[in-house]
Amino acid sequence: MKAARQQAKRPAARGGKRPPARPAARRARAPHRGAAAFLLLLILLSAILLVGVVNARTVRVRYGEAKLKNLDYRLDGVKILYLSDLKMSSVTDAKNAVKLVKRLNELGPDLILLGGDLTGDGYLSGVKKLLGLADDEGLENEKRAALDNFLLGLDEINVKYGVYAVAGDGDPALTAAESRRANFRFLNDEAALININGGILPVYGARTPQIDLSSTGIGAMLFLFHDPAIYKTAALKASERNSEADSYLFLSGHALGGQVKIGSFCLKYPEYDRDFGAKANEYGLYADGSGIRMLLSEGIGTEGLPIRLGTRPSAYLITLRRKV
Repeated sequence: MKAARQQAKRPAARGGKRPPARPAARRARAPHRGAAAFLLLLILLSAILLVGVVNARTVRVRYGEAKLKNLDYRLDGVKILYLSDLKMSSVTDAKNAVKLVKRLNELGPDLILLGGDLTGDGYLSGVKKLLGLADDEGLENEKRAALDNFLLGLDEINVKYGVYAVAGDGDPALTAAESRRANFRFLNDEAALININGGILPVYGARTPQIDLSSTGIGAMLFLFHDPAIYKTAALKASERNSEADSYLFLSGHALGGQVKIGSFCLKYPEYDRDFGAKANEYGLYADGSGIRMLLSEGIGTEGLPIRLGTRPSAYLITLRRKV
């Protein structure tokens, strides 16, 4: 018996065939490999989601200068803080947004402009609706409560020349009285003529293509609108008012920088950058083909899942300069 066991352990003779691997061993290893691959994929996806969540909560400040022709010399050096797409859906969101504005106001802007969609449908709103915990009316009331709390918070922030906003498609309708507060004003297809150091800065808030610039004079001015689709109409109206395109700064949002942007892929609104006279996937401060100064913001909040990849929430501090 001992001799037989020793004979079995000897390797196959030269030129002979090795015994085949036991199928049972292969079957035993395969499930382990599959489980390891699944675990690795799960870890990778979890890491990507974690990066996306942290990224979505980290607001960066981008700085720039907008050189405008026909800018009153008394307005040279005026600083504008621009935010868009706060996407508040709860009172907690509103409190966090007020804290953000307070912190950014420490940068010393002369006025703050808000580019619409102050409220929005957060991922928790979708969960509540899916589980039957809230209906459309209930969610709309939550958004309205968020907006009310945000405006109350703004009343406590001392912004030199005030806060001006245009409504977005996700914002609740406000009455004329609700649109104006001590330090805040919604611009509903109308212009604000802001006196800064004795110079008049016209800011027109366009919510629809029904644009009337008759009260704005012919000097440099700012156009504030949420949806970049209004850009072409606004550019046409601006050219009728003053043909010098570099007298204007257009500010918009809505597109969220794509929210998840990998190469040429954008999860949100991939077409809106082109509608705003931009090059593909161009956000920030630039000039369109005619010379109009443009600011297309990535916004602050998110839609759906609270993640951002390939883009970051951004606030802009823009200094106006007189172009000669």
